[in-house]
Amino acid sequence: MISRVFNTIFSFKWIKTLLQQTILKFGLVGLFSFATGTMIFYFFVDILKYNPTLFLCITFCYTSIQNFILDKFWVFQNKEKSKIQFVKFFGNSLFCFGINFIIFHALKFSLDLPIETIYSIISTLIAAITNYFLTKKFVFKKDKYTKN
Repeated sequence: MISRVFNTIFSFKWIKTLLQQTILKFGLVGLFSFATGTMIFYFFVDILKYNPTLFLCITFCYTSIQNFILDKFWVFQNKEKSKIQFVKFFGNSLFCFGINFIIFHALKFSLDLPIETIYSIISTLIAAITNYFLTKKFVFKKDKYTKN
């Protein structure tokens, strides 16, 4: 019994099973984009002292393209060749960016923290949750006629 549990835990089959779940994959892509976007934001805003609004926009564009590619081909395994799909994805991303932007500035003007990246982290997490549900429902939705 104990050896079976041990073999199951260390066989890494459970990792493969977890990685087959869309929400986990979406979360991993999100964490990757979150990390790259936060590093870019921190470097340019907190170290080089560039305008935070400018770099919210720059990191948004960079991570949107990165996310589209990873979400389409890895998370949702969608093979549809459609420019409309990218437009939907980018529109959804803009909407979530708006949520991120509003929350970022609300936090910035209501709190007085020494590192602005904290505002970015909080607002990005809230926007990411919204983004998952909208992306799954409206961008890469599976219809009953396809295997996707």
